[in-house]
Amino acid sequence: MSILSRCLLVLALAVAALLAACNGGGGTATSSPGPTDTASPTAGPTEAASPTAEPTDAPSATAEPEEAPHAPAPTVPDGVEVLALGEMNLTLGAGDAYPFDPIDLGVQQGIEVPPCAAFVFMFGWQVRHPYPPENVNLKFRWTRMGSVETIGEDPSGTQSVGCGGIEVVNDGPGPISVEVRYGIGEMQG
Repeated sequence: MSILSRCLLVLALAVAALLAACNGGGGTATSSPGPTDTASPTAGPTEAASPTAEPTDAPSATAEPEEAPHAPAPTVPDGVEVLALGEMNLTLGAGDAYPFDPIDLGVQQGIEVPPCAAFVFMFGWQVRHPYPPENVNLKFRWTRMGSVETIGEDPSGTQSVGCGGIEVVNDGPGPISVEVRYGIGEMQG
């Protein structure tokens, strides 16, 4: 195959991919209700018209959204025995809050929950949507013995606390999805 034939073939494939990406077939475009993982086809190596050029991969016709990382694993403090691990995926509208009691999570998992003096709740979180988390105002509040303390305010992080209720609050302007990985532990000694 001549260089001219190869160049024309590559050009035709690139135009076809561009038309397909722009919905050039005349159909109607549809949107999905949330983020999806998609794979974009990429062209294989092509030869350029210049004999001195190296083969290159053709760029993708569409930019792919960046996938959010998963929540970090909870950090286990020294002297803590992990009794249970779990995960929560929360979707919160603007101004919404999700309260939960870490002790209840342990009961639901069927473990013998330690007394409050030895109870440790470790967790890591990550905003998964929107990603990157622009204009996100996420807070974790811990309520114990009548006082409320903010224990986390970033789109991702880790924290360890004792007995008490936790409230996940979306103070941002839009809905968010948050992945929370947690561990329930008992302080030893």
